[in-house]
Order: sequence, then C-alpha cells, then structure tokens
Amino acid sequence: DTMEVPIFNVNLCLSSRAIITPNGDQLNETLEIRCLNVFSDIRLEVYSRWGDLAFQMNDYDGSWTGTDMDGNLLPDGGYFFVLQYNDEGTMKQERGSVTILTE
Repeated sequence: DTMEVPIFNVNLCLSSRAIITPNGDQLNETLEIRCLNVFSDIRLEVYSRWGDLAFQMNDYDGSWTGTDMDGNLLPDGGYFFVLQYNDEGTMKQERGSVTILTE
C-alpha cells in the first residue's frame, strides 16, 4: 500500500504578483497573494518607498487595486507590503514588494 502525503510549502503558497496594473483592463488589477484561503486573521499593510503607510486592510482577500485608504489610486512606483496572518494559532508575517504601473 502507498499513501500520498500532500506537501504544503508556505513560501510558495504566499507568493505574490510583483506588478499590478490597475488600469481597468481586467488584467493584473489586484495584489494577488496565493493561498489566502488557507490562513485566517489576514492583515495587509502597504507602505511607500519612504515608509509611509499607504493602505491597510484587515481580512485581506486579494482585492487591493493600488489605492490609498481613501480609495484614490496611488502614484506609479514601488511599494512594500507586510502580510500578517494566523497559521494554526500562530501569528506570522511575510514581507514583499509590488510595483504599480497604470500606463
């Protein structure tokens, strides 16, 4: 008898899109982070290259479209994000970067 054991790689699972193009063409519009459904208590914070908080969202669902907290589109450029999440009772954190391109 053989038994298949699924291998779960959290680093691969939490990989994200490096560039978003929120220009209305329905392609690469949002910051997609894989496997969000596996975790709970997901919080996304997005910072400008100067370290200013540009956006934050509790219960992040992959819907950020490059806007600030008031819904205004952020300028094109590089941003850093912090993703906090609950992994089986332990709060963890991943960091990454994303570039916004609208033209």
